[in-house]
Amino acid sequence: MSVDATDGVVYATGAIVVCYACGIPLYRLQANIYAGEKPSRSAWKYAPVSLAELQALQARADLEPGQRAAIKALSLADQRTHCETIRPLTTGAPLDCPRCHESFVYGRTGTGADGAAALTDRAFVIHLATIPPAGAARRVA
Repeated sequence: MSVDATDGVVYATGAIVVCYACGIPLYRLQANIYAGEKPSRSAWKYAPVSLAELQALQARADLEPGQRAAIKALSLADQRTHCETIRPLTTGAPLDCPRCHESFVYGRTGTGADGAAALTDRAFVIHLATIPPAGAARRVA
């Protein structure tokens, strides 16, 4: 019996994490995040989004028009400043967006029905809004 390399992957390598509150891109995942993986052990997987990645997102036809427009609405200088203000994630650090200062994740109390649909940490389920890697699919939340 072989196991698929993507089995249990909730968020794929290369996905762009966007803020749940304002929709601005924040991080690129450097590795897959799996169902049941504790967020406290996956902080290293989040790389701050770069200016080049913001530029590439503007050209992607598979993104929702509003997502592209939100990025295009920022001047090049504002995009650069945004990228420079994104802090690398560390264990225990606040999960707030540097742009809107709201939480960029959605968390709720977990239930037994959550299964592979979310990351779990203690009694909470944490959801991310992401833009999948180019060619993978449309944006999911």
